[in-house]
Amino acid sequence: MLYLRTSSVRLPEPKTGMALAGYANRRTLTSVDGHLTANFACLSDNDSNEIIVGSIDTLFISKKLLEDINKKTGSSSKLLLFSTHTHNAPSLANELPLLGEVNPVWYAEVLDLLAYEINKLRHRPAVQVTVSYGEKNTDLNVNRRKNSYALDYRKLARGKFSFGRKICLAPNKHGVIDHRVRLFSFESETGTRCILWSFAAHAAFYPNHRSVSADFPGAIREKLHEIYGDQCCIIYVPGLAGSAIPYREQGILVSPKTWLARLLPFHPALPGYSVKSFKRWTARLMKAIQSACDNRKPICQDGKISLREEIIPNILVSHDRKNGVDLMASYLSLGANVGLLAYSGEMLGEWSQYLMHLPLDRIIATGYAGGDCLYIPPSSELSKGGYEVDGFKFYFSLDGSFQEDITDCVVKATEGLVSNEQVDNRRSDPGRSYSARY
Repeated sequence: MLYLRTSSVRLPEPKTGMALAGYANRRTLTSVDGHLTANFACLSDNDSNEIIVGSIDTLFISKKLLEDINKKTGSSSKLLLFSTHTHNAPSLANELPLLGEVNPVWYAEVLDLLAYEINKLRHRPAVQVTVSYGEKNTDLNVNRRKNSYALDYRKLARGKFSFGRKICLAPNKHGVIDHRVRLFSFESETGTRCILWSFAAHAAFYPNHRSVSADFPGAIREKLHEIYGDQCCIIYVPGLAGSAIPYREQGILVSPKTWLARLLPFHPALPGYSVKSFKRWTARLMKAIQSACDNRKPICQDGKISLREEIIPNILVSHDRKNGVDLMASYLSLGANVGLLAYSGEMLGEWSQYLMHLPLDRIIATGYAGGDCLYIPPSSELSKGGYEVDGFKFYFSLDGSFQEDITDCVVKATEGLVSNEQVDNRRSDPGRSYSARY
């Protein structure tokens, strides 16, 4: 039997003048367009296994924030927490001052609230649930690593000429990306109690850059509440979104700076969106999610859950950190060949080509779990460079180099996490092959 308790809470409203996180250029908020929330689901089984999965409307759940939550709760339950990665919220990551200073008062208020909700959640009455899985292919996201000729206009303004072919932050229709909306729904006798959904796209293009907003995860959450009721817990995980952005028509009513960026020759750049185009794209995404919900299928479950974790050490070998930067990989098993595969950091969309061969029927693979904050590129991208390989390090207060065999390290660790499912499958179908092609 699988049991569920849920909780959703609004975060304290940030005050005007606080810093918003997510970009190197400093932004202070001037208005609040939407509420920031935290959403938790406590899963348990008859063997006293208890795991809390949750999402928080913030840029990152850093290692310090995760440690502070664990210390504050003193919970014996295992926690698997994700950021929705909205770029329109104050920072909760003290490790990333260049991406937005943390307001200590607001941080303390949020921490107290999260700890209170997590502790209260464990004492709520549980309901028995079954799990269903649904997915829908879309054309609503695109890879943002484009190999293109580019002229550096910033250097040109300083009298220096820099022109050549490189990886630019711009839409790349041929880049590897996971285009699917995927979701797990947890249903009791009285209806849908929780939806955990994923779509690989940066929540970084909300049109009002100085307003507090949960971006499209918040807009979708509101729409799902309209359908399933406010008591249905909505948890969003960003998937393999490190190199993924929304793909929609560019807005006409954008800033002069955005128009200039479009017109400059040899200047591939990220698109800008208007309020109308944001709403239209969100409506199309909601339609895809509803299709996935309508076509979801029950999962054959054994009534047991488990959370396995493995630290992949020194994924980024740093010059000024004695032990480098680690990657945390976790696997939440919801049944045979079904679960949530989670990594700390921003996993690039290119990882989907290496993880798709895992012998699991229905999984959601995602980054942005609590832990060290950094991009995680596979080995195939290291020699190409670009923001997600080298450019981010300064803004994330990091240096050093990725392990050249990073793909092998991550794949082997992942295979180890799901090895129990492989063993179970081999017993039930000895003729089935599980050799992965990486």
